[in-house]
Amino acid sequence: MRRIVLINLIVAVIFLGIGCAPNLVTYPPTAIDQQIVKGIEEIKLPPQVPEGHYKDAIENSLKQSRNAIAIYQEKLFPIFNLMHQKYQERDYDGMDALIAKAKASTAEWFTAYLALKTANENLAKANEQINNPVIKNKTNQIVDSGSKFAQESLIFFNTLRQFMDITEWYNKARMEWNLSFLTKENEKKFNQLSRDVNEAGKKLNNDGKVFLMLYAELKDLLAIQEVR
Repeated sequence: MRRIVLINLIVAVIFLGIGCAPNLVTYPPTAIDQQIVKGIEEIKLPPQVPEGHYKDAIENSLKQSRNAIAIYQEKLFPIFNLMHQKYQERDYDGMDALIAKAKASTAEWFTAYLALKTANENLAKANEQINNPVIKNKTNQIVDSGSKFAQESLIFFNTLRQFMDITEWYNKARMEWNLSFLTKENEKKFNQLSRDVNEAGKKLNNDGKVFLMLYAELKDLLAIQEVR
């Protein structure tokens, strides 16, 4: 009996010595720039824009953009920021509890991504009916930028999902004393995904700034150009 306890103790010490080592690196998540959050929220179409498919498509595109940003900024970012803090503190039980919340919010964000993608496609269709070349060109730029923003959102979603999976596997391996999981390959994968999450957030911010700039330019054009 003592031998079994001793063996278990040795395994636990070995695991802690490897699993808690600082070679697993996490990075703080990237928040959406407040300039983007506030800017998208404040964009309102000029009153002279006529009712119709084009106006509806523009307003829905803005609505879905706001929704996708809000879900990340208000739900996902706080969770991942806290996860980063828990990991720095080696609070693995706290990490486990947060992963479940993160998965639920990530699923909600994916639904928002699909709605944003559909809104962007509908805007492209509505813009086909516009004859004013200035308005049409600027709207096409928004469609292209929106497509890129949506694509970066999808990449970010997949990166987050993979990072949550490997974090969960590490925590499970710790609980089950599964030393076979503690390989250099898994360590490298964890660190790369952690870095990718940080970089994906930066790319999302860059695309969001371009998206906001183009919408602001379109709003100004709609105030002086006739939609026809």
